[in-house]
Amino acid sequence: MQQYFAKDKINNSFVLDEQDLFHIEKVMRMKDNDVVYVVYNEIIHEAFVKFNKGKLSIEAGRETAIN
Repeated sequence: MQQYFAKDKINNSFVLDEQDLFHIEKVMRMKDNDVVYVVYNEIIHEAFVKFNKGKLSIEAGRETAIN
């Protein structure tokens, strides 16, 4: 499972670095609804890759606290 670090969270979407978004889309070739882990505010979130009209976003799912 791929893990990324978010810079911010707006509504239900994580803001990742452009390099990470490139990696998700072009290198890993992830598809709609693929699962990744995103760390934001010391919490690991299960998140989902979403493509809407060709634009990539990472939507938040359930969260798990880091011990």
